[in-house]
Amino acid sequence: MIPGHQLNVVDTVKSGKVNIHILDKPFDWPRQQIKAIAKVDIPRRLSIMRNHTATHLVHAALRKVLGTHVHQAGSLVAPEHLRFDFAHFSKISEQKLAEIENIVNEKITDNIQLQHWRNIPFEEAQKMGALMFFGDKYGDKVNVVQFSDFSKEFCGGTHVKNTGEIGYFKIRSEASSASGVRRIEAITYDYALEYLKIQNNTYKELVEHGYQLIDDIQSLQKDIIRLSSGTSALSKEETLNLDIELRKMEQISEAPTAIVTAKLSVEFSELHQRSRKLEDYVLMLAEKKKSFEKELAKYNLKSASSDIEALIVKATSINGFKLVTSKVTAADMDTLKSIGDTLRSKIGSGVGILSSIIDDKVALVCVVSDDLIKTKNIQAGKIVGAIAKIVGGGGGGKPHLATAGGKDVAKLDEALGSVAAVVEGMM
Repeated sequence: MIPGHQLNVVDTVKSGKVNIHILDKPFDWPRQQIKAIAKVDIPRRLSIMRNHTATHLVHAALRKVLGTHVHQAGSLVAPEHLRFDFAHFSKISEQKLAEIENIVNEKITDNIQLQHWRNIPFEEAQKMGALMFFGDKYGDKVNVVQFSDFSKEFCGGTHVKNTGEIGYFKIRSEASSASGVRRIEAITYDYALEYLKIQNNTYKELVEHGYQLIDDIQSLQKDIIRLSSGTSALSKEETLNLDIELRKMEQISEAPTAIVTAKLSVEFSELHQRSRKLEDYVLMLAEKKKSFEKELAKYNLKSASSDIEALIVKATSINGFKLVTSKVTAADMDTLKSIGDTLRSKIGSGVGILSSIIDDKVALVCVVSDDLIKTKNIQAGKIVGAIAKIVGGGGGGKPHLATAGGKDVAKLDEALGSVAAVVEGMM
């Protein structure tokens, strides 16, 4: 980031001792020196961390199921997927693939903590029994990454703090990549969950799902444009290209019927390639939708936070401190909590209850200033728990901030109206 502009770094190259950053678009740099702030694209980095860590688990699972002759012969770690090449002499059966997949997901569920040794002598790392990755060059000092006694390897990359952050692991394909080398392609986290939703869909269902995602994206775009003074994360040209690509897929959506009738293996192969392309496209749309939802949540948070001052002005008074109760717009509970944090930082001495309807359910957050916790023993967890009962739910948390949910949206006004009595009952 530089004053007034945000530019994306798409690559880096080294020239002597200088690292050069390659930007995604031309920029007319001023003659004088200016200060630039470099920030990591956190969602992208997290996706890479999940997929990179998953390659370690896959390597260990392959060795456990197929034998210790298996060793890495190359890999690709991208935000969207991972690819792992390994030495093996034959095609892997569906049963073995399912076993490998299950082992990886078991290790994810085990929530294994990362153990990371940095800059240790190469010989010491070897004595630890760490596996070395194919093609990597090692110096006198190396890094070792370990997840319990399941996986221990030389690696200088970026990883999640525990395997649970990977979420879910799904193998998409297994094939030959060279003589004596097999290749597994897989996905994790949101990509894997979305893939499970679409995996058994027909071509026509995939196309319909794609169109629905585009409709959702365009709707989110309108909200973002409204909240961001005309800027948008996706240009009109990009939106048009999404629609054009999907229409190409729609043209072949009737292909399965013709192919089943003809029963030609070459056409089955073509259908498989088209299916993979369409699945990839729908996964891309789903990820694009998520990025728009995050973008919209950011603007909603900014808009709601700017209204906090007005809420405080309208606050009622109880025994000398402020009481704020209000409905706000929030995309998810994290956003609602962030608005609650803002309210707590500005309320001075007081109690705040904010509510929102998220996924057709009531979401509540309660905040209490430090002085009321100390002098009057008023606790956010107890307040929000009592109010949540009215909307058919429950919740709790810390004395200064707590959350709750409920399914009875019709009783939200009644719940908010009871806050004053609940607070007074605690004093």
